[in-house]
Amino acid sequence: MIRYYFHSTLKKNLLSGKMVLIQGPKGIGKESVVTEICNELGKTYYILDLSKKTNRKFFDEVNESMFTDVKFNVDSIIILEGQYLSNLSTLIEFVLSDNIKQQITITFSYQLNLDIKIQKALEENEYLHNIYPYTFYELSNEISLPESERLLDNRILFGSYPSVYNSKNPEIILKSILDQSLKTIFSRNDRVNKINLLRKVLQIVAMNIGQPLSYFEIGQLCNLDNETVERYIDLMINAHLLVKLSCFHNENRYELKKSHVFYFLDNGIRNVLINNFNELEIRSDAENLWRNWLISEKIKWHKLNGTKSEFFFWQTHTSQSIDIMEINNNGVNAYRTSLLKKFLKEPPLFKKYYPEINVQTLNRLTYLTFLTKK
Repeated sequence: MIRYYFHSTLKKNLLSGKMVLIQGPKGIGKESVVTEICNELGKTYYILDLSKKTNRKFFDEVNESMFTDVKFNVDSIIILEGQYLSNLSTLIEFVLSDNIKQQITITFSYQLNLDIKIQKALEENEYLHNIYPYTFYELSNEISLPESERLLDNRILFGSYPSVYNSKNPEIILKSILDQSLKTIFSRNDRVNKINLLRKVLQIVAMNIGQPLSYFEIGQLCNLDNETVERYIDLMINAHLLVKLSCFHNENRYELKKSHVFYFLDNGIRNVLINNFNELEIRSDAENLWRNWLISEKIKWHKLNGTKSEFFFWQTHTSQSIDIMEINNNGVNAYRTSLLKKFLKEPPLFKKYYPEINVQTLNRLTYLTFLTKK
């Protein structure tokens, strides 16, 4: 298995820490990563899967007798699908107060919703880890940069889920991951009764990646109200499937102000939704796939490093556009994307409104620095 960026930190925490929290999309292999490291360290473990209702009852009350049963006579207890916990904060405080002897690892297929102080403490102590489909950086470390570049088209088409990587049947695996995700990703307070409508919302987003979309427009195509569409989109973002960029503006004339663009965290999930794995050379959406891959890679990289960047897009009503803008303590960077080895001109209105911001082109010659710059 290719090693994730946080492997050494996770190994250290599993060896000496009391708690580890790992969040990432369904089907990413969170359990496999943890059990592999436990086996490396010679640690015994017991697994509790909270997707099974009978196991959830075990956590109705947090107390000192919780893990005294003989079956818990292990070094580590691995709790899967922790988004179903109703008293997560209480459990975290209980474990960190050194009330039990075992090391506790909890995995989540849904974005954590914790008290800000607790989450900050977890991040500062490196107890909280994000895991995503392999980044270009992780793959390059394992198989070399030239080999990663050679296989780039494959990643743009099929994505980088561990089970998809090097698979002979990536389409089948991706379909299974998507089906699992739509049925089981949500927290105990979020339910979707009509999975077919949720899938349709995602398909509309997939057909329009990188294009400004309103919830109203999506709702019109799905026969759903705006509030339901927004809730579905937020669920997909919290489930680590979608990325949303808001529009950057300073109230200048012609600038879009209320729109969003959406991308998928993994190109393979996007392509399985529209059932299209044709080669890039014959695809009308090749530029969109390139842009989706670049932006998702950049966002994954920043989340893995815990850097505080914000990402936006910029566009006018006359269709002048910047694909991605990154804003952090170091300033503002703006980028346009091109699958071909060509350089794009700066949009005239952007140059007029923001002369101090340099616009760069991300093509096959220039993308490497963009992907690994912190």
